[in-house]
Amino acid sequence: MKPKLKDTKVSKKISEKICRTFSLMFNRTSMYKLDHPFAIQSIDQAYKAVQVGLNEFSPVVLTFNRDQFFIEDEPFDHRLNTSRMAAHFKKIGIQSISFEKGVTKTEVVEFVKIFTDSTTYSTAVMMKDALSKKRVSNLKVNHFIYK
Repeated sequence: MKPKLKDTKVSKKISEKICRTFSLMFNRTSMYKLDHPFAIQSIDQAYKAVQVGLNEFSPVVLTFNRDQFFIEDEPFDHRLNTSRMAAHFKKIGIQSISFEKGVTKTEVVEFVKIFTDSTTYSTAVMMKDALSKKRVSNLKVNHFIYK
């Protein structure tokens, strides 16, 4: 009997969970301060959803292409209102966010601080530099891995 190979992408169910929690995290952290209970809860939920995805496949990549969001090849649920997030991605020049195995909650929190502060970090390059300075190494902006 052959051993089962690891999946080559995140399952649809897990992808949908990551889509929902990431969208919720963006909306809540944009509306509230990061120490607000809703913001804290949404970061925690998104982190947990990404961890489940990373147990299946690494990296888990969120892509913004042609005004649509994807986790791997799975589009975000069309019922999610992603217009504010799309405007943010366009303004900053973000095409993708990749979460790699080993990403910590601290890295996600640092990412959210930088990601939602478009006044200080007005371009994707500025965000990448800030993430590097904060030693966030398992979460990358506009980092593509070709397979």
